[in-house]
Amino acid sequence: MTILVTGASGLIGGAVARRLIAEGRPTRLAGRDPRPLRKIFGDAVETVALPAPDAPDADFAGLVAGTSAVIHCAALNSDARDATPDRFTAANALLPERIGRAALQAASGPFVHLSSIRAVAGAGVTARIDDATMPAPACDYGRSKLEGERRLEALFAGATGRRLDIMRLAPVYGGVPGGNLRLLARLADTPLPLPLGGIGAPRSLLALEAAVDAILMLAGPGDGPGTRRFLVSDAHPVTLDRIVAALREGLGRPRRIVAVPPILLSAPLSLLGQHALWRNLSGGTVCDPSGLEALGWVAPRDTLERLRAMVAR
Repeated sequence: MTILVTGASGLIGGAVARRLIAEGRPTRLAGRDPRPLRKIFGDAVETVALPAPDAPDADFAGLVAGTSAVIHCAALNSDARDATPDRFTAANALLPERIGRAALQAASGPFVHLSSIRAVAGAGVTARIDDATMPAPACDYGRSKLEGERRLEALFAGATGRRLDIMRLAPVYGGVPGGNLRLLARLADTPLPLPLGGIGAPRSLLALEAAVDAILMLAGPGDGPGTRRFLVSDAHPVTLDRIVAALREGLGRPRRIVAVPPILLSAPLSLLGQHALWRNLSGGTVCDPSGLEALGWVAPRDTLERLRAMVAR
């Protein structure tokens, strides 16, 4: 049966699509604009338009008709420039609910929903979280992701014999860096000394290849019905200075990271209106991915080596 991948033009959805196609598995790829998907994957792969959150029910029925597993990667990301609370809610809560409702009617297999650790803890929060941690999102993006999870849970709670897997992903690296990693890669590619050695809070990251492994494992047959939530991250957290050092090594730059008291960084950034940036850089969310590992997934243990390879010239 065909596997539906939404958000197939994004980083994670595209990587999932490439893996499925390489393995010769029947795949339907959905994106807001399917034309780029046709250019990337060719006419031999089925590509369709992803309905808007307020589209008619028939559009969603057509999206999932004849599919087995649904892998929902589409989202409005936290760094979207034109995001508003309403747009986050529409893209990250209403859209998965509409697709999930259609999947219960027309698809036959599991529903794998990609969420974020921001549904549990804010980017500037220093915390250790596991699969059972009580969610406390701190931004519109995180709140919308948590609402999307809860809407899907409510749908699948009344469904007999169906499986919903919610994956709360740590920040993903691989391919073209995004979010805070994009900023760190730009800083790492300068010859200037960087005063980041005094920021010691560790944080969890997730390798793109490992994310795809986890997604396809959960999308496969064999597990029973029910709803499960998993944190997904590399095995060991890393500190900011080690991340930047790895990026500089991959870029062929000297390390040049110096330690300064954090107050000497936080005060000027706050004066420049960049307090949120400072919170994101100084805080660190550490994830425990043991719940997913117990099912057979292997969390990467070579994060720094992978970061070097990501930017290597």
